[in-house]
Amino acid sequence: DEPITCKILNETCKEVEYMVKLGGPVPQKQSIPIDEVDRIEYGPNRISSNYNQAMRLMSEENHKDAIPLLEKAVSDWLRDKDPSQPQYAYYHKAVCLEQIGKPEEAEKAYAELFKNCPDTKFFQEIYYNKFHNALRKGDHTAASAIISKFQSEAASKRLGNKLQGEIDMLNATLLETKKQWPAAMAIYAKYENDSNPAVAETAILGLLNAMRQSGKSG
Repeated sequence: DEPITCKILNETCKEVEYMVKLGGPVPQKQSIPIDEVDRIEYGPNRISSNYNQAMRLMSEENHKDAIPLLEKAVSDWLRDKDPSQPQYAYYHKAVCLEQIGKPEEAEKAYAELFKNCPDTKFFQEIYYNKFHNALRKGDHTAASAIISKFQSEAASKRLGNKLQGEIDMLNATLLETKKQWPAAMAIYAKYENDSNPAVAETAILGLLNAMRQSGKSG
């Protein structure tokens, strides 16, 4: 059977996960290695071939050449009148700009993503990236403001409780950067046994590092 509809669910530089309807009543969840994605090119909800090429270039660390392809991918999806899909291209364009050392342009790309896709699935990743960009510039005030905005956005999406651990890890990281070791350790210690494995791992590693840096490794 020829696919009727296809929609991206998730993607990395290694594979694309998508939902496809094959003529029957029940859609099927499938995944495909990124180097085989070119064969998915059908229907009004198709995965843009420009996006495929951009993802392949990103997997090869060629972020500069991926950017114009991602811009074309936005046009592909807008032409197909699928408002949910361009967010993938907007997001990865910003990531590419960060990778080639253009943080100011990346900030503009994130703003463009929020403007055109206010309910983007990448909102957590965006704040995480923006936070670390601010830290790399040594701008603690901006980093703190980003955390506050992230907290507010999570609350507006009713995700405040779910994401509190991730938000507090950013708070602890900022405190570490400012060499406020006791305050950072206090936050990390709260999450050593968190139910979210990623948060727990970050907390344990952060606590060990803060203890070492403060000379309290005992």
